[in-house]
Amino acid sequence: MPVMYTREEMYEWINPNLADEQIVALMNPLDENLMEAHTVMKINPKTPALFNVSEIKIKVEYPQITLLDS
Repeated sequence: MPVMYTREEMYEWINPNLADEQIVALMNPLDENLMEAHTVMKINPKTPALFNVSEIKIKVEYPQITLLDS
């Protein structure tokens, strides 16, 4: 699982003077209330140029998919 931080924690994380214990203390799961999940656009594997575009993260509704929290 990737390590995700709030902006405040990010500034702590990049501090070059952190002790090992401080680094470990920052490695906690991100509060789920700070995250959002949604479906994104489909990607055609034959067009890899579309993989690295900002539009890929735009929320897309697919009527055939029901999210678990719905």
